[in-house]
Amino acid sequence: MLGYARVSTRDHNLGLQIEALERFGCRHIFQEKLSATSKKRPELAKLWRELRPKDTLAVWRLDRLARNAREMLNRVQELDDRGVRLVSLTESIDTATAPGKLMLAVLAAMAQFERDLTSERTAAGIRRLQAAGKAQDAWTKKFDREKMAKALLKGETADEFAARHGVTRAAVYKAMSPELRRKLLALREKKPKRRGRKLKR
Repeated sequence: MLGYARVSTRDHNLGLQIEALERFGCRHIFQEKLSATSKKRPELAKLWRELRPKDTLAVWRLDRLARNAREMLNRVQELDDRGVRLVSLTESIDTATAPGKLMLAVLAAMAQFERDLTSERTAAGIRRLQAAGKAQDAWTKKFDREKMAKALLKGETADEFAARHGVTRAAVYKAMSPELRRKLLALREKKPKRRGRKLKR
């Protein structure tokens, strides 16, 4: 019977968890005062190395073990593969029982569902970016660069021109020829710098 107790910061007290684990019968309790987001949890690592088949690992709540649902599933699955019984006191979960095994199946399904959603969102995002890129490229290829040059040389900004044609500023700059860039830079340098108004005495 091994126990693991963790609180998020040093301001919290481990007493409640330790008392519950001792009542359950844990002979040794690994204690940690760290945030769940901490990548290094030395006491949990020690506990993991000490676990043997037919051991029982008890925690106050399942979220004491992991930073997120995916890590939780991996840890619970690893314990099951190693023949270690997991008990969560608050949630009344025991992986040695039929309801506990059902919980493992539900966790696995949820984790797979999360992975599928992530893959779909990533694929959809890539498709949107590709479509946007193609649209910008098509606009850049067919647009009348002379008309753009006249507008910009008359003083219209790239942002204003982009807004007027429903494209991004990046697309406008991409459509500019090196010659137009040089002319715009020269015009900018010729503009007189604004000076502060002198105060009348």
